[in-house]
This record gives sequence, C-alpha cells and structure tokens, in this order.
Amino acid sequence: MKVEPGKFYRVDGGKFYDLATGEELPPQGKPVAWICRRVDDYGYGQIPGAAGFDECSLCKAPIVYNPARVVDAPRVCMQCADIKPEPLP
Repeated sequence: MKVEPGKFYRVDGGKFYDLATGEELPPQGKPVAWICRRVDDYGYGQIPGAAGFDECSLCKAPIVYNPARVVDAPRVCMQCADIKPEPLP
C-alpha cells in the first residue's frame, strides 16, 4: 500500500493510516519525487511571494516549489506524476 492522491490519511507518531480502511502503510523510505505545480497551474497573482522556480526534471516545464523545504528527490510536475491539479482558490 502507498500514499496516493485523492485519498485521505492520518499520521500518528510518524505512521500513516488509510482513513478508509484504517490500514497502516509500511515505512516509506526515501522519496522518489518532489511533486510540484507548474507555473501554468497558477492564476495571475497566485504564486506565493517566497516561491522558488525550477523546471520539471522530466518534461522541463517551469515549476514552482517551496524553497523552505528540503527534499532529496528530483522535482517533478503534477502532470508528469499523473496527478490532475485541483484549481487553487
């Protein structure tokens, strides 16, 4: 079992549990990708002021990420990760 988009989980003491089944997920280990939004996913004026910019390591589209976070994984856009971005409020 793995964490998947569109599902809901709870974290208890660093462990993930699927809310639908209550099943505990196995330890995740090192992340394989840092999922980011494409610049095009944002409307005018919606990109946070402290955002970092890069390109998707797969398709090279411009992406936005949070530079305050440190993730040891390649940055990949949501589209390349087969995630349909939800509209931002």
